[in-house]
Amino acid sequence: MSTSTRLYKHSNRLPKQQPLTWRTYFLHILAKDAVLWISLALAAASCLVVRQPLTAILGSIDGKTLSCLASLMAASGGFMISGVFDLAAAKLVNRCRTARSLMAALVFATFFASMIITNDVALIVFVPMAILAFKRAMLDPMLTVILQTVAANVGSILLPMGNPQNLYLYSRYSMTFGPFLQAVLPLSLAGAAVLAVFCLFGKQTVAVCGTAAQEPWVRGRDAALYAALFIVAALGVFDVIDHRLALAAAVAVMAWKGKSLIQQVDYALLLTFIGFFVFVGNASHIPAVEAALRQLVEPRPFAASVVASQVISNVPAAVMLSGFTQDGYALLAGVSAGGCGTLIASMASLISYKLYVRTVSNGNKGRYLVVFTLINVLFLAVMVGAYVL
Repeated sequence: MSTSTRLYKHSNRLPKQQPLTWRTYFLHILAKDAVLWISLALAAASCLVVRQPLTAILGSIDGKTLSCLASLMAASGGFMISGVFDLAAAKLVNRCRTARSLMAALVFATFFASMIITNDVALIVFVPMAILAFKRAMLDPMLTVILQTVAANVGSILLPMGNPQNLYLYSRYSMTFGPFLQAVLPLSLAGAAVLAVFCLFGKQTVAVCGTAAQEPWVRGRDAALYAALFIVAALGVFDVIDHRLALAAAVAVMAWKGKSLIQQVDYALLLTFIGFFVFVGNASHIPAVEAALRQLVEPRPFAASVVASQVISNVPAAVMLSGFTQDGYALLAGVSAGGCGTLIASMASLISYKLYVRTVSNGNKGRYLVVFTLINVLFLAVMVGAYVL
């Protein structure tokens, strides 16, 4: 069992190295996902009010987003169970000699990895390594973990596959990569610059020699298979191939590899998207609701998405607000910046929070939340400023 799995074996949200029984999976993952049940409740209530035919309801569901997400989750989950990510993290830790260099390496490894393997998976891989390495050196990893969280949210916005809201908006508005990058690059660069300042002027210069992490064995053939699957999924995202072919490839690989890979897909997130798709589709057929929401969102999609992200997180905000504005790039920038701020602004932030408080013996929830909020508000202000300027 890998390091990341041991540290997070009781999570109710993350992929597992060892497959669970299906009963445990549904009871401890799907049943405990509050956002999922809120989205399904909104979908059900809106169906009762609007009473559209089934074909119209199904037509409101974005199949490309769902198939691309599932394909990318399968590929990333495969990398997880093959040991590739754990090996990369261990090698990174073993090459650092001071806490400052270790912090910088882990923060920017998370930043760059999140663009490819999503912000969630990047945190699953690199946060446990940060906690282990700093604990061995008898240092508090809190600041590094918080900066890794910011790095995952700031780095993941640079590519469509970096996080679910990017993937959805890229498909929803039929974006092309050039304008997509133009919308998010200033925000990400501004965030990266502030991350560099934190790492450069960090006071922890104590040596961390002798804290070597064990480098796990990697299943080479599996890693090659999942690399090929990831390439196929990425081709589906950019419409080089039909996204349904990418999904078919993912399903075939999951059927071959069995439950250990099947359970790597975040079905709660997929169902959450379906719930919000149905709700937004139905709400757009209620004239009073549609007019009110459009009047609220259309004049200021960036501000509306930043604020909404702080309350309901940026994934639901992207789905819900997209039905009431045509300015997809402003909405994209808003949910990208809005991933910083409160703890729930990005659901990925909950991953590092739970990892820290559950694995650090002196981890103080209150102190973590205060420092996390202060740092994230700073990054939110920086990214909003980058957008405005």
